[in-house]
Amino acid sequence: MPTPEAASAWCEAVSLRLRMLRAHLRSHFAREESGSLIEEVQRSAPEQQAACERLLHEHAELLGKLDGLVADATLRIEPPRWSEGLRELLQKLARHEEREDELLLRALDTTPGAPD
Repeated sequence: MPTPEAASAWCEAVSLRLRMLRAHLRSHFAREESGSLIEEVQRSAPEQQAACERLLHEHAELLGKLDGLVADATLRIEPPRWSEGLRELLQKLARHEEREDELLLRALDTTPGAPD
């Protein structure tokens, strides 16, 4: 069992890394939301509107879950109580990225190809 000081230092280190991840994700999501990926898909494949909206909603959901984990780590709540939440968040994030890739492929499949 780690000493209280070691556990506290570990939680602070995790909290810092989670805040760094949040900043990276917020920037990544902002680029997708600000006229690039999502708007381009909606323009070229309007039938994918519902999928685009679902992905945009997931951005806020993922950041909210990450905020909860940052708070738990910052408050030095025991890691076993929040480590499962971190594992779940990372799985959801990976699945979100897969859905974005799938959306791009579907949008590309519906756009007219180059002339022969």
